[in-house]
Amino acid sequence: MTNYSFLIEDNIYKRKTFVFIGDDVKICEKAYKAAFDTEIFPLEDFNEAFFERDSRVNRGITYNGYGVVTILLRSDHLPTIVHELFHAVEYHMAAIGIKHTNSSSEAWAYYLDFLLYSVMAETIKAKGENKEEIVPFLYG
Repeated sequence: MTNYSFLIEDNIYKRKTFVFIGDDVKICEKAYKAAFDTEIFPLEDFNEAFFERDSRVNRGITYNGYGVVTILLRSDHLPTIVHELFHAVEYHMAAIGIKHTNSSSEAWAYYLDFLLYSVMAETIKAKGENKEEIVPFLYG
């Protein structure tokens, strides 16, 4: 499996989302530390829960801490990505004080759209020109 990560930063709310897709905790830790120029890896507690437990492929976890939302994904399974991105939107909106209501629903939807577009663009970039990997990612 290809392991890759990226940092999504938005210009509106000034929030950060770190995304790791893969199954190697050492690569995840190195990428996290590089992204934030730190020696702290706050995801140690997730090693057993995410990396070491059963190896279900379509698995994700979203963590909110240290001013960043972190999404760990075992694969680039699109429904799982959307599921975890929804949790990221919940965390981000709570942090900036936007509750989900009829009048704020569009802001939530646009933020989900922004995150999903970012993840899709980075995933396609990570896969390169390999259409055999891109088509299943986009179309299941």
